[in-house]
Amino acid sequence: MINHALNGDRRSIEALTRHAHPRIAGQVARYPLDDEDRIDLVQTVLLQIPLKIRSLRGQLSFDGWLFRLTATAALPLLRSRRRERARFVAYSDIEEVASLPSVTMASLENVVLAERRNARLRHALRDAPADYREVLLARYDEGRSLNEIARTLALNKREVQSRLRGARAHLRSILGDDR
Repeated sequence: MINHALNGDRRSIEALTRHAHPRIAGQVARYPLDDEDRIDLVQTVLLQIPLKIRSLRGQLSFDGWLFRLTATAALPLLRSRRRERARFVAYSDIEEVASLPSVTMASLENVVLAERRNARLRHALRDAPADYREVLLARYDEGRSLNEIARTLALNKREVQSRLRGARAHLRSILGDDR
């Protein structure tokens, strides 16, 4: 079916799109977005499949390609939402925010510390070798099992475990005690 889709067969592309829909929805469900953004993102990725199917050539698997396509489509939206949250905090009167019943100064400090740790982690991930980054994101961001990662990346389970060990060691060396 994939070969037919790569050659432009409309029915094969439609079948791949139907096959991809629950996978995309499952991946998007893990992102910190509201329901409306999730629906829009799923639709965006579904519309990109026929347009970008030819970029599948040379990829390891359809599921791996689809994972990357979805993550790439989600990234600008996630960044935009993060900037909106940062603007809210930056432009809010800190005393007003602190007076809200569910927010305390201690929890705001924890948010700031967590954001700093997350920023360091994002930088470390960005600088990590691609094979490390790929397994880390699949395992911890997407919550995939070792077997799922192995199938998606066309590796065996031991290779995935080895990459995860190497990736964690790499992050520890960069982040030190601030994990």
